[in-house]
Amino acid sequence: MKKAMPVVSLESTPKLLAHYTQIPVLLDVLKRKKLVLSNPENWEDKSDVALLKHYAHKDNIRVLCFKELKGHQDSILHWKAYADGMSGCRIDFDFEKLSQAAKAIKAKLGKVEYFGPSIQNAIELPFVKRASYAGEQEWRIVWKGKLKTEQELSIKKGAIDRITFSAKMPRSLFDRIKVFLKDELKVNFNISQSQIFENERWEKTVLASKMGVKD
Repeated sequence: MKKAMPVVSLESTPKLLAHYTQIPVLLDVLKRKKLVLSNPENWEDKSDVALLKHYAHKDNIRVLCFKELKGHQDSILHWKAYADGMSGCRIDFDFEKLSQAAKAIKAKLGKVEYFGPSIQNAIELPFVKRASYAGEQEWRIVWKGKLKTEQELSIKKGAIDRITFSAKMPRSLFDRIKVFLKDELKVNFNISQSQIFENERWEKTVLASKMGVKD
């Protein structure tokens, strides 16, 4: 059996990791400068839960999940699964600062590997899921220990790169929330609204590429 690869290699680390969530969670993060790692007990993927429990052994385990970003690439899968409705949002985190925050509480940050029923390489728990979930492009922070409540990690200045709000949110409401975040919470990073359902720039690019091409 081949030797397992490191959890994170320098060549594969992304610049940003995105956490899809809802506005109440966003406000909690911005107000307290904390991210909450939760108990995976009630996750839908019971195979994932079983492997996490095996990894934890007799300890408690807390997890927080992210999507790898290339640029500011969006994902309809994640909006639907984790940030559906007009109160959904996406928080983009700087990878290095997130990694430092994880180390501060002795948690692991790693890229999830996806496998079918045939596994040729040695794998490293707790960063493994079934191939059916490969579209998630998941990274996760995992902590295990004796704490029975939620585990938290501190978010330092510059850790958040951007906030993107749901495309389902009315534009007038988005404008008011943007003003609130900047005026009341002193947010100084980029705030935008998702174009997952409508992107005029993309439309123009496609139409421009068709110039001189017959249908």
